[in-house]
Order: sequence, then structure tokens, then C-alpha cells
Amino acid sequence: MNMNNIKNKWPMHVFFISQGISLFGVGYATLPLLILLFWLIYSVRKSKNIITRDLTKNNTIQWIVFYYLLFVVAVIVSDIVMNGNFTDLDGPLYKMAFGIYMLLGYLIARSFSSEEIQSTAHYWVVFWLLVLLVFIKIYYNGIYRYHHGIFASPHILFSGLIMISLINMAHIIENINIKNNIYLFSCILVLLSFILSYRYSTSDVLAYLYLTCAFIMLILSTKKIAMYLVSFLVFALIIFFAFNPDVFAQFKSVDVTHPNWWMEILNEREYVWSAAIRMIGQHPIWGVGSGNFRTVCGAILEEMNNTTPYTTFAHAHNLFLQNFAVHGVIAGTTFVVFLLAIFRSIFNSPANTTNATFRLATLALWAIYVIYGSVDNAPLYEEIIPLFWGTVGLFLGSAAKEGVRE
Repeated sequence: MNMNNIKNKWPMHVFFISQGISLFGVGYATLPLLILLFWLIYSVRKSKNIITRDLTKNNTIQWIVFYYLLFVVAVIVSDIVMNGNFTDLDGPLYKMAFGIYMLLGYLIARSFSSEEIQSTAHYWVVFWLLVLLVFIKIYYNGIYRYHHGIFASPHILFSGLIMISLINMAHIIENINIKNNIYLFSCILVLLSFILSYRYSTSDVLAYLYLTCAFIMLILSTKKIAMYLVSFLVFALIIFFAFNPDVFAQFKSVDVTHPNWWMEILNEREYVWSAAIRMIGQHPIWGVGSGNFRTVCGAILEEMNNTTPYTTFAHAHNLFLQNFAVHGVIAGTTFVVFLLAIFRSIFNSPANTTNATFRLATLALWAIYVIYGSVDNAPLYEEIIPLFWGTVGLFLGSAAKEGVRE
């Protein structure tokens, strides 16, 4: 990337800088975000006709915007009624950040050519993934314990790692060029991401979810070589099991009729999920309000009078229960439909266009957000917002642009 490119395309670079640097601490993303907000105001005024046309004529974007705004309004009303904390992680300010980064990504996609955005995005994704892997290796080798951003918790750390790695993989799949050095380097980083996730992650789900999402991305890619890779992986797996019969030895003692088998799967989440469901029953319409989950959860666990070793929980370990419990059924339901509306746009988007890279990346991130978010709140943390919601915005903007061409 030459200096002239940076000078002319600086909003793209600042946007991708903000996506990556926030993983190391949201404070670092403050300056890029402020710069982007000024550009956002300028772009909205300049591109007012484009935005209005998309909102009035694009059926997909209409419903996403409608349910997002309904969700934010329900969260605001919930916190006003229940005296919630607006600046809490569950509060409306963070929900508004979803929309800001979606709009930023959307305008980036609408303002520059798809080829330029993909090329710039790939360079920055490779850079941030490399930096993240270096920090992880330094951290777990005990050289330096970095505790900011996603490094505050292993669950947040590795959910962020596999998200950015899957974005990188989307670029690899849809822009195959083995003669390009950055392409080969990207492949190495994807492999290292899986190895480190498998080795260091404390979650039993993330590494396998990473593999599953990668496999689905290959299946859904329109590139011919993708199915060759799928076939190679399938036959490699068959050979592995054929020469390792001991893998199935533990199956001989499985007993799914025993309650302990299911309790091990729940991993003690039955306590917090029970408390969250009771919380919804006690405060069905507006929830308990932002910042009040821990206090109400503690009181419910005490009322349950069971043998739980926990006195309270900070969150519900489930993004759906979290929104229903904290903000009530109106906000919870609109949040679910909002996510489904995004999936609808991914599902209905053409796969054989320049939008394919962002389509695959958004699908993978959406799967991580929803599936891993069903057992943990890690994807909800503020460090993930620019990466996830910014990518959703890039996809929506590029999909809208493809619709205009058609």
C-alpha cells in the first residue's frame, strides 16, 4: 500500500485500525472512533440520497434497521423504568455502538470499490491477527502478562481470536492466489490460530466451533478448489479414524440416560440459567435494568436454597437470556429477530459476486456470536463490537451495492 493510497483512502484504514486495536483495549480505539465519527457526519450529509434510497427500497436493510431501532428503544425504556445504568455493558450506549459500527462499515462499503476494500481489509486483518498471535504466545509463555482488552479473560480472548481468524479465512477462500506472499502467510496464521486456540483455550467448545465454521465456509464457497479441500479433509478424517480405533473406545461407556452426563455438559450453567429464567418471570416486561443482574441473581439463588457453590453471577452466560432478563421480553424478542434479520440478509445475498468475501466472513462471525454466545457472554464484550458489528456493516453495504448493480 503506497502513501497516495493511504492519503486518498484514509477512512478505510482508520476503520480497520479501529477494528483491530479495540481487541487490545477499547481505550485505544477512542481516537480512531472520533475520527470516524467526524467522517460519518460528513458522509451521511454527502450520501444522504444513497442511504434514503437503501432504506426505502432495500427490503433486507429496512427490517434490520427497524428491529435494531426497536431493540435500542426498548433497552432505553427498560433502563429508565428500572433505574438501570446507561453506561453498563448491558446499557443502551453499548447497544448504540452496535449501530454506529454497522453504519460505519456500511458507509465504507458504499463509499469505495469492493476490490479496494477487500484488498485493504485483508492486509489489516493479517496484520492484526499476527500481532494478536504474538501477544498470545508472549502471554502464555510467561514473558509478559498483558491484561487489557480481550486478554482480560480467556473466553473473550479466544472468541476474538477465532473471529478475526475466520475473517482472514474468508479472504483466503474467496481470493485464492498461491503466488501472493500475503496469501501464503495468511494460511499459516489461520493454522497457528487453531493450534493456539486448541492448546490454550479453557473452553471445550471454541476450537471445535472454529473448525465447524471453517468447514461450513468451505462448503458455501463458490470457488472450485474449496470443495477439493472439503473432500481432502473428509477423507483425511476417515483415514484418521480408521487407523485410530481407540478414539471410539470411550463411546463404549457412554450413558446418556444418567443425569450426570447432562450435568457435565451444562457445566454448572444450570444455576445461572435457572436464576435468569426466574428473573424473566419476576420482571417480564422491562427486565431488571442494566447493571442490576448480579444483585437480583444473588437474591434469586438465595431464595432457591440449593447446594450451588455460587452466591451470584455477573451475567447469564447466554446472550439471549441476558437480554430477556436485563431488558425484558420486548427487548429480548426484538434482539432475536434483529439477529435473524441479519442471517436472512446473509442467506439471501448472492454468493457469486464481489460481496462473497464479506458474506462468508459475516456468516462465520454470526455463527460464533450466536452459538458461542448461547453458552457464554464473551462475544457481547465491548472489545468485540468494532470487529463483529463493523464486519456486519461492511457486508450490508457491499450487498446493497450489489443490489444497485443488479
